[in-house]
Amino acid sequence: MLCLDINAGCAGFIQGLSIAFSIAKTTKGKVLFIVAETLSKILSPKDRATTMLFGDGAAAVLIDKDENAQPSFFNFFSDGANADAIRIQDGGYRNAATAESLIFNEDENGNVKNRTNLEMDGPKVLILH
Repeated sequence: MLCLDINAGCAGFIQGLSIAFSIAKTTKGKVLFIVAETLSKILSPKDRATTMLFGDGAAAVLIDKDENAQPSFFNFFSDGANADAIRIQDGGYRNAATAESLIFNEDENGNVKNRTNLEMDGPKVLILH
């Protein structure tokens, strides 16, 4: 039995699926791929830019090897140019959480969040290619 935790946000499902397909190709039996996310833990309920789009969820996919199937290919690309488009400012390795990280601030659009909440620049995310 193998268990992996892939912390990759939106891309995590596809990255995990590619790993599960690779394992299924090389082993006997089936691969059970389970993905779950609890974004409500990092969202501010008073931030309309994120709470309308993100939520908690889970899915399971059972993958079996099929000798007659067409080959599957996964192609990944990222450039990091807009890394600040979706982020959590504090609470990770780069910026440890402090007492100031937990202070709620209101932005120019009336969204209230602190530095440990997920934040997103929607228009910037929309133009990512």
